[in-house]
Amino acid sequence: MDNSNQYQKILLKGKEQSGVESCFHENGKYKVKFEGNDTVYTYHEHDVQIVESVLSRQDAKTCLEYLKELASITGLKVVTSESEEFNALHHYYSNISFVDSQSLLGAFLASEVPKDSQTPFISISSIYYPFGFNISQIEAVKNALNNRISIIEGPPGTGKTQTILNIIANVVSNGGSVAVVSSNNAATQNVHAKLSKYGFEFVIAPLGSKKNKTNFLQNQQPQPDLSSWKLSPKELTDLQNNISQLYSTLQAKLNSKVELSKRKSELQALELEYSHFRQQREDFNVEQLDDMFNIRSFQEAIKLWISYRSYRIRSLLVTSLIFVYDSFRLRKSRVFKLRQYVLENSLASLIEYFQSSFYRLKIKDSQEFISSLELDLEAFDFDKNMNRYTQLCMKVFRHKTWQQYCQNRRKQYTMQELKTRSNEFLKDYPVVLSTTYSVNNSLSPDTQYDYLIIDEASQVNICTGALALSCAKRVVVVGDTKQLTHVVDNKTHGFTKGLLDKFRLDERYDYSKQSLLSVFSNFFEHVPKTMLKEHYRCSPKIIEFCNQKFYGGELIVMTESTTDKSPLLVYKTVPGNHQRNRVNQRQIDVIKNEIIVEQNLNVSDGSIGIVTPYRSQTDQLQKAFEGTTIQADTVDKFQGREKDVVIISTVDNHISEFADERNRLNVAVSRAIDQLILVVSENDSVLDTNIGDLIKYIEYNNMTIVKSKVYSIFDYLYRSYANERQNYLKFSNRISEFDSENLMYTLIHSILEDEQLSNLGVSSHVPLNLIIRDKRNLSVREKAYAANQLTHVDFLIYDKASKLPKSAVEVDGVNFHKKGSLQAVRDKLKNSIFEKSDIPLLRFRTDGSGEEQLLRDHLRAL
Repeated sequence: MDNSNQYQKILLKGKEQSGVESCFHENGKYKVKFEGNDTVYTYHEHDVQIVESVLSRQDAKTCLEYLKELASITGLKVVTSESEEFNALHHYYSNISFVDSQSLLGAFLASEVPKDSQTPFISISSIYYPFGFNISQIEAVKNALNNRISIIEGPPGTGKTQTILNIIANVVSNGGSVAVVSSNNAATQNVHAKLSKYGFEFVIAPLGSKKNKTNFLQNQQPQPDLSSWKLSPKELTDLQNNISQLYSTLQAKLNSKVELSKRKSELQALELEYSHFRQQREDFNVEQLDDMFNIRSFQEAIKLWISYRSYRIRSLLVTSLIFVYDSFRLRKSRVFKLRQYVLENSLASLIEYFQSSFYRLKIKDSQEFISSLELDLEAFDFDKNMNRYTQLCMKVFRHKTWQQYCQNRRKQYTMQELKTRSNEFLKDYPVVLSTTYSVNNSLSPDTQYDYLIIDEASQVNICTGALALSCAKRVVVVGDTKQLTHVVDNKTHGFTKGLLDKFRLDERYDYSKQSLLSVFSNFFEHVPKTMLKEHYRCSPKIIEFCNQKFYGGELIVMTESTTDKSPLLVYKTVPGNHQRNRVNQRQIDVIKNEIIVEQNLNVSDGSIGIVTPYRSQTDQLQKAFEGTTIQADTVDKFQGREKDVVIISTVDNHISEFADERNRLNVAVSRAIDQLILVVSENDSVLDTNIGDLIKYIEYNNMTIVKSKVYSIFDYLYRSYANERQNYLKFSNRISEFDSENLMYTLIHSILEDEQLSNLGVSSHVPLNLIIRDKRNLSVREKAYAANQLTHVDFLIYDKASKLPKSAVEVDGVNFHKKGSLQAVRDKLKNSIFEKSDIPLLRFRTDGSGEEQLLRDHLRAL
């Protein structure tokens, strides 16, 4: 072999060799000749390793070139001290010229699983769970520790962090290192907090960005005294025996808990179905028919139901009666009673009786089975034994940690030493936290972590995600393909789509549409993939919608409802054109003036979150609830968070494709723990939409649908209200070309008919120079504006006797008066002029509400 081949490297006793002129394999040995040296050296074949580069394959080489150009477009650009732009992501990719075909990055580039992918890190018998476990988490941890690549699908509330912590515990206990990364620091901070809670903060190094590294280095703490974690050989042996015995018992009981949860879900669904059945069916004499048939099980009821349905279709009443006589040996007197019943009623009512019997007996059977399981678990005291198990495992984890640290007194590290002493650093700090973007820059470029755990991988883009793979021997990809991916703006989408076409790659590499998780799921179909199924967050009625709609009914709901409040509500605003520029002020008014009050929600304890598809609505919500603990954000930003009460503001007058996107709705719904409140417009029938399915689900489950009472005089502007608008304005003077002003004029007139306000009058389009007589307090610009003949107020309220102005009213069309417009500047001038003249000025936006009450209260206060 000639070492000049750029796609091969030679390692002698594990170290890369340069200057190799030739290398030949012969009789179990390698003959190696170095440049400038005539001597031929002989090595045993076990001491020589020839590493092939995946870049010898054209498809892998093309993929790398694609990623390099992606990095140049999507990488964060910073200005250096030389005033030049530096793109770290592109810099990292530019330095890649050789990729081991059996490395994780090599697997990604070739979309091919490495040959040694099933290489256990530790034996299955050595795995333990100091942070607790359930059935699917056991499978996930075992797959992670027994394979170089594994995928964990973690739907909302299924214990992803708990699973990650157990993987970390087993890796660290066995002398390994772990890099835990995500697209941002939020997910890794959660891991940091949980490990710190149990006293393991000293093994963690939050690195990545220069700011994080500086903060870590400035706050290095000495190694704590771990002597209390030490166990004697006998203590360790006893603990391990107890753990093994308890683990087997807990596994069996976990299966019982899973079965109990499944049965409870089935029972709730059955009871709900039966309630709908009773509402839609005729009454029949249950006692009489029970006496005739004496049906003992739901299986018998099904058999009769099916048989009689077929008889009814064939209209063979006599045959059916014979069937009953033969099958159930009814006494002749009962057969005659049955014949008489069918003649007086119908065969259909008899079939409905069998259906009712099925429901009643099946419900009874389920209740008895559930009671039996509950008694068994109660006698075992599952929670107490699981706590005992985790405590025993935690003692072992701490003892193994003590073993690794008892001989060491770690030194303080400098920024430079993070690069020069990386291996030593990882012995002191085996858990490194970072973002996928920065993990390669945390330590030396050639650092290889034993494990890379990529959390929230559905939000990790393929460019930073693929690069992160280059620094680890094994990877665990954790996320949920049913949740939101990374956000890509239109400009970036255009650029990256062009690259996809340039390199002739298929949609699986699409930067805008694919996340690292979806790429792994598509490329590596045969690597172990575990779905975490046991759900522990939301009230059953809330998560069951996500379960049936998005997860095919695979989730096992382990929660119980903990509140008397309805877990699901819908508030429908009155029809109207309420959404303007991605802001729906009406929905904000409904949330503030109806939902908070009627649902008795606490705005001071941090229990409420409001999610919305659009940033503009979020900004308005944050202003509306300033001074409270209510958190308002977009669905994308709320992913990973949870609140006791979640309010979804859909914003759109007619549900848009963006707001209705499946993954976005799944995230929004699954943020709620106890109560989910959906705010939608009455405009839409919402047929054939995902949000429409949620509303139908809520209706089917007999949950609350509220028609909002918050309305506006400007609702008449909505096109569906054309007739009502004309009737409303029929007997009024049209004082404007704008119906919004005509509506307000009519409203003011109707309010002034109040006897208490009979001294007030109204005029429209009154020039400011007739209202503002004293201009001494005004600025030069304000004086000029007030003197302009075209400057006016929409309406002036005045005292009929003195003719003095009492108040002014402006109608602000949302688009015409939007922030940043010329009219907005004029509005600010007008506001200042009236304030300095001590004349109240009321502004009513055409997307607002409650104008009549606000105006009436204002005029009475005058």
